[in-house]
Amino acid sequence: GRDLNQGRYEQAVAHLAKKLAVDPDADAFNNLGLAHFRLARLQQARTSYQAALDLDPDNAAANTNMANLLWATGELDGAI
Repeated sequence: GRDLNQGRYEQAVAHLAKKLAVDPDADAFNNLGLAHFRLARLQQARTSYQAALDLDPDNAAANTNMANLLWATGELDGAI
Protein backbone atom coordinates (compact mmCIF):
# COMPACT_ATOMS: atom_id res chain seq x y z
CA GLY A 1 0.00 0.00 0.00
CA ARG A 2 0.75 3.64 0.29
CA ASP A 3 2.90 3.32 3.44
CA LEU A 4 5.17 0.79 1.78
CA ASN A 5 5.53 2.88 -1.38
CA GLN A 6 6.37 5.97 0.68
CA GLY A 7 9.03 4.22 2.77
CA ARG A 8 6.97 4.13 5.97
CA TYR A 9 7.83 0.53 6.68
CA GLU A 10 6.84 0.39 10.36
CA GLN A 11 3.40 1.75 9.49
CA ALA A 12 3.14 -0.70 6.61
CA VAL A 13 3.90 -3.61 8.96
CA ALA A 14 1.17 -2.45 11.37
CA HIS A 15 -1.45 -1.99 8.64
CA LEU A 16 -0.63 -5.23 6.87
CA ALA A 17 -0.68 -7.23 10.11
CA LYS A 18 -4.20 -5.92 10.83
CA LYS A 19 -5.36 -6.76 7.30
CA LEU A 20 -3.85 -10.23 7.40
CA ALA A 21 -5.49 -11.02 10.73
CA VAL A 22 -8.85 -10.64 8.99
CA ASP A 23 -8.06 -11.59 5.39
CA PRO A 24 -4.97 -13.74 4.69
CA ASP A 25 -3.81 -12.79 1.21
CA ALA A 26 -0.64 -13.71 -0.71
CA ASP A 27 -0.01 -10.18 -1.97
CA ALA A 28 -0.38 -8.70 1.51
CA PHE A 29 2.01 -11.30 2.95
CA ASN A 30 4.47 -10.45 0.18
CA ASN A 31 4.20 -6.73 0.99
CA LEU A 32 4.66 -7.50 4.69
CA GLY A 33 7.80 -9.43 3.79
CA LEU A 34 9.08 -6.51 1.75
CA ALA A 35 8.49 -4.10 4.64
CA HIS A 36 10.36 -6.43 7.01
CA PHE A 37 13.17 -6.80 4.47
CA ARG A 38 13.54 -3.00 4.23
CA LEU A 39 13.73 -2.90 8.04
CA ALA A 40 16.46 -5.59 7.97
CA ARG A 41 14.19 -8.08 9.74
CA LEU A 42 15.25 -10.92 7.51
CA GLN A 43 13.66 -13.81 9.41
CA GLN A 44 10.30 -12.04 9.52
CA ALA A 45 10.65 -11.24 5.81
CA ARG A 46 11.35 -14.89 5.04
CA THR A 47 8.35 -16.03 7.10
CA SER A 48 6.09 -13.54 5.32
CA TYR A 49 7.32 -14.48 1.85
CA GLN A 50 6.84 -18.16 2.69
CA ALA A 51 3.28 -17.47 3.86
CA ALA A 52 2.61 -15.74 0.55
CA LEU A 53 4.01 -18.70 -1.36
CA ASP A 54 2.03 -21.17 0.74
CA LEU A 55 -1.14 -19.37 -0.35
CA ASP A 56 -0.04 -18.83 -3.95
CA PRO A 57 3.04 -20.80 -5.07
CA ASP A 58 3.00 -19.04 -8.45
CA ASN A 59 3.02 -15.51 -7.01
CA ALA A 60 5.76 -13.90 -9.11
CA ALA A 61 6.51 -11.05 -6.71
CA ALA A 62 6.79 -13.35 -3.68
CA ASN A 63 9.02 -15.76 -5.61
CA THR A 64 11.26 -12.91 -6.74
CA ASN A 65 11.43 -11.38 -3.27
CA MET A 66 12.18 -14.74 -1.65
CA ALA A 67 14.98 -15.32 -4.18
CA ASN A 68 16.38 -11.84 -3.46
CA LEU A 69 16.29 -12.55 0.28
CA LEU A 70 18.04 -15.89 -0.16
CA TRP A 71 20.63 -14.24 -2.39
CA ALA A 72 21.18 -11.44 0.16
CA THR A 73 21.69 -13.97 2.96
CA GLY A 74 24.08 -16.11 0.92
CA GLU A 75 21.68 -19.01 0.45
CA LEU A 76 22.44 -19.17 -3.23
CA ASP A 77 21.15 -22.68 -3.85
CA GLY A 78 17.69 -21.70 -2.65
CA ALA A 79 17.70 -18.49 -4.65
CA ILE A 80 17.75 -20.28 -8.00
